[in-house]
Amino acid sequence: METLTDPHGSAVFSVAFSPDGRTLATSDLYGITYLWDVPTGHLIATRTDPRSAGIYSVAFSPDGRMLATGDGNGHIYLWDASPMSR
Repeated sequence: METLTDPHGSAVFSVAFSPDGRTLATSDLYGITYLWDVPTGHLIATRTDPRSAGIYSVAFSPDGRMLATGDGNGHIYLWDASPMSR
């Protein structure tokens, strides 16, 4: 069993696996979404909500290239989740 820990020690609000299962997205109350490499357990990228209202939901597009996040203020953001943007 692998344990991943939010770098802020914050509560995790949402998790989602990419379609290929190699990337895990987690989100926290500080408005940060973390992208983890599942095979290694390493943090590979972050996406930060510009309004820092806590990210309550995350979802990958079917092809895994986009990540949608929803914050506590009702905003939805679309992020590039491709390896080149990490």
